[in-house]
Amino acid sequence: MLDPVVSRAYNASKNKLKAFTKFGDDYVSKGEFAYFLQYLKKYANIWYVFDHMDTTRDHRISKSEFLKAVPLLREKGMKLGDPMTVFQEIDTCNGGTILFDEFCRYVIANNLEFTDL
Repeated sequence: MLDPVVSRAYNASKNKLKAFTKFGDDYVSKGEFAYFLQYLKKYANIWYVFDHMDTTRDHRISKSEFLKAVPLLREKGMKLGDPMTVFQEIDTCNGGTILFDEFCRYVIANNLEFTDL
């Protein structure tokens, strides 16, 4: 499921440069394409970790899935004091699960880089 990866990369890059036409901000321009590729890599790496945590394949991370993924998250550089506290920090909509959007916001806000995947 790469739709959320491409969508996030597109939205993050399409307004990086000043538009020269009235429709310019609706598209990734030639000058913004390098940004698009960088964001595509970043979000693909985040998706890789998210997808490995999502063992039920329902596109959300339950508390039990998150706890099982703690070793993976630590291996990828996340500092996890109390995993349940971190889970609650990530679950900003308080739905009891972590959505990809919430996970992306947390990773980016905490300057985490998932590389070498």
